[in-house]
Amino acid sequence: LGTPDEVYDNPKSLFVHTFLGTSIRFEGKWREDGGSPCLELMNRARLRLNALSDGTKIVAADGRALAALRAEDLQIVEERRPPQENEIEAEVRDVINLGDRYELALKACDTEFVLEVSKRHHVRAGDLVLLAVDPARIRVWSM
Repeated sequence: LGTPDEVYDNPKSLFVHTFLGTSIRFEGKWREDGGSPCLELMNRARLRLNALSDGTKIVAADGRALAALRAEDLQIVEERRPPQENEIEAEVRDVINLGDRYELALKACDTEFVLEVSKRHHVRAGDLVLLAVDPARIRVWSM
């Protein structure tokens, strides 16, 4: 299998991705867009799938798929604007003050998840935040 770091960073299945650490999953459908595959999520957000960390390429396919991410693969975008490629808009459902940081309960693309962020991000329940997705960290599995 490999070391815990290898398994965490390069899981070979969705089960392994969920076994170590937190797994945030978004359902989508494969689309051919501009000559390269992307995963279109429920809110029409598009995740463009670049080379993965192990150097392999995602092959375009038709049909539904699950994109799996880790919380550290998402970063809040400071600028207020519509989402661009590899960005997801999320609703802040709750904010918990953990002292040195906030824990945000978020909902995006029909998925609820938690993200810890710096206190420099001033957000309240009900706000919409834009999350940038690291395309090299997206893992995709067929449904």
